[in-house]
Amino acid sequence: MSDHWATLRAGLLALFVAGLIWIWAEGESLVSRPLPRVQVQLPLDLNGEFVLQPEDPTWTGTVQVRLEGPVREVESVVSVLNAGVQLPVPENAAEATDGRLTINLRDVLSRLPELSPLRGIITETQPKDLNVRVLHMVSRELPIRVQLAREIALDGEPVATPATAQVRMPDGAASALGETARVAAIVPEEALLRLRSEGPQTFSVPVRLPADSPVDPSWVVIRPETVTVSLRPKQALDTIRLPNVPVWFSLPPTEDGTKWNVELTDKFLTDVTVTGPSTEIARIRSGAAAVKATVELGTDDLEKAIGENGAIVKQAGFVSLAPGVVATVANTTVRLKVSRR
Repeated sequence: MSDHWATLRAGLLALFVAGLIWIWAEGESLVSRPLPRVQVQLPLDLNGEFVLQPEDPTWTGTVQVRLEGPVREVESVVSVLNAGVQLPVPENAAEATDGRLTINLRDVLSRLPELSPLRGIITETQPKDLNVRVLHMVSRELPIRVQLAREIALDGEPVATPATAQVRMPDGAASALGETARVAAIVPEEALLRLRSEGPQTFSVPVRLPADSPVDPSWVVIRPETVTVSLRPKQALDTIRLPNVPVWFSLPPTEDGTKWNVELTDKFLTDVTVTGPSTEIARIRSGAAAVKATVELGTDDLEKAIGENGAIVKQAGFVSLAPGVVATVANTTVRLKVSRR
């Protein structure tokens, strides 16, 4: 019985070893495999020192690759390439002649860090070479100019905070902009529609290159992306002429009003001009707000009036006007009669 189990175990072990040998042999057998669509991306980090741009504008980034080698290694390369490839910046990018460089795709793909243990598996690419432009990225600090989607009347110039922006772009673009270049903080129409009639107001708006800029904005990074713009709309003024404005009088708090009779001979100021914000003038015109004048009488005025047979002349003033509203009249003189009760 023991001999039977010993024979069975030996047979199973031999079968297991044979399976391992077969699996290993399959993994080490040589194959040739094409990959018709490997997606390759050029270095496009605008915050880096260099970015690459294909000279052929129709290039889609699709590369055909042929792999040859042991099955196991070929499959490892396939898994890397099928995930898409981000090419590194070539070591000789700074030495590009006239900003142009030719990249051997087989070499650069074989040197990818993920494929460093698998050199020699990539045997061919189509296209073989890729001609690119090497763009050297630089930064410039540019002032910010505020632009409005449409013209409106303002008190003073609109102000952007901060007043400058860091603009990162290819060095050729920086040269094209010139020394007087600016970026624009554009206040859109929807923001202007939210403006109140008066007072300083602020909006958060994006910063962009001006519309007439010679630089392709897709190759530009602006920091900050938004700024705060402060502006003060100029008040829209209006004028109304009032034929009569009533005149009131007031006594000092030290006087007992029950001891005096005060009669206004001139009960109105005539032909009064009132100017101010259009919203306030509209309230006056509709009757929602009133304009009135007041004569303030002091104790000395009352005693003087008694000494002059009750007659006194005073200047009236306009009171309780809304902010920004001014009333004017050619003659503010008011006659009064005063007597003791």
